[in-house]
Amino acid sequence: MRVPGGDVAVTVTDATSFLRGPSVLVATGEVSGEWWRAQQR
Repeated sequence: MRVPGGDVAVTVTDATSFLRGPSVLVATGEVSGEWWRAQQR
């Protein structure tokens, strides 16, 4: 994924997610399970 500062690797598990790489955090938030399930259809 490209973010300000460079590319990061995204790892998603059943419990959480991680971003690794040179980056600048510009926002935080949560995605609801309902929204996530709707995107995977």
